[in-house]
Amino acid sequence: MKRKSVFFITAGLILVSVCFLLAACFSPYGGDEGILTLYLDGTSNSRASVPPDNATLDRLYYQININGPTNISLSSRGKEPIHAKVNSGRYNISVLAFLDSPNGDKYAEGILSNVTINAGRNSVVIAMQRYFPVWIGVADSPFGTENITSVTWGNGRFIAGGMSGTMAWSANGSDWYLVPAAPFTSFDDMAFGNGNFVAAGTDNPARIASSTDGINWSYVIYSGSNPFTAGGGINLSFCGNGVFYASDAGGTYPKGTSTDGLNWDAFTALGSSVITNSFCWGNGTLIAAAQTIIRYSLDNGTTWTTVPTSPFTGGSIFSVAWGNGTFVAVTNNGQIGISNNGTTWILAADSTFGTTAINRVVYGKGYFVAVGDNGKIAYSSDNGITWIPINESPFGGTTRIRRLAYGDGRFVVVGYNGEIAYTVLP
Repeated sequence: MKRKSVFFITAGLILVSVCFLLAACFSPYGGDEGILTLYLDGTSNSRASVPPDNATLDRLYYQININGPTNISLSSRGKEPIHAKVNSGRYNISVLAFLDSPNGDKYAEGILSNVTINAGRNSVVIAMQRYFPVWIGVADSPFGTENITSVTWGNGRFIAGGMSGTMAWSANGSDWYLVPAAPFTSFDDMAFGNGNFVAAGTDNPARIASSTDGINWSYVIYSGSNPFTAGGGINLSFCGNGVFYASDAGGTYPKGTSTDGLNWDAFTALGSSVITNSFCWGNGTLIAAAQTIIRYSLDNGTTWTTVPTSPFTGGSIFSVAWGNGTFVAVTNNGQIGISNNGTTWILAADSTFGTTAINRVVYGKGYFVAVGDNGKIAYSSDNGITWIPINESPFGGTTRIRRLAYGDGRFVVVGYNGEIAYTVLP
């Protein structure tokens, strides 16, 4: 007769505290205990993400499958422990965590293969990889079938603008309301910083407008002549150094800067021959990127150096984001680059986009999220190294996703045909 081992399964934030909890539960099983500690912090040797808080742990339902000499399926909820006796031997253990009910959205998964359980006490840790929350499509978009080209978050609301001049706002990403007096008949881009929204458009000579609430807009003031007269699309960035950057894809690629979003100065340090799609600041380094070229400045934009060895091949860099000590850049031919200093870059091994254009990348609450053409969305919880695609995109497989924004624990993505979707992080 094989001796029995006992599994103890629990969820907790700090491994040490879980072990203390286990010690209090040894006595019912004498000397034959085996212990499985389920540690839901989302970490493993190759990944890292934000641990769930106690409120989230209380919402979780677990399905545990133990397969080996003894096959057992178990279920549990929250932080309550469960016990099971199994024969000694080698086991494969899998755990699924669901939010709010056994049939709820998947929250995390953990797999441990070929682990030996001996008679007596055994301690096993399973690292859980968190799923990205489910994306929800907005059923009643105020844009109709209009192509949405921009979205940003600030002052407690998302603001989005379309190619035909529609502008709308939402506090939660789900319920949207029209802005009655939009400043442009076609929107290029939007940004928020220092308490102000900034929008760029094509029909008004000012080309840029500013607002404190996203509802009432004023055209901006230039200290000299307006540099944005060529009519190309304007890209907007608000960077961690407290500065808005605007760059025009037309004419001689003019650029401008502002600290308040209303008063603008021409920005000439990069020269008139340099096209720039995205500016980004992190850890004292300012990045300007377009085509396959990345330039960086260590003196807040006064002098610039070109990264000597760019990992990008073909295409053009469309967007750069900073988060958790890492720069992530994306291109219109599906490549994703990573750097922790802005000067040395590598490519992610698999962006999951193939050669499909990636139009924007944003960081929020432990995740980088990238969106692109053909309805593609992917996320990374390990600083851009590993990317996981959203296989059930609310945009289907044809819609071009132009922009996304993060705010108040949720991402909002917008695209062509008036489509909007959001996800709420636990």
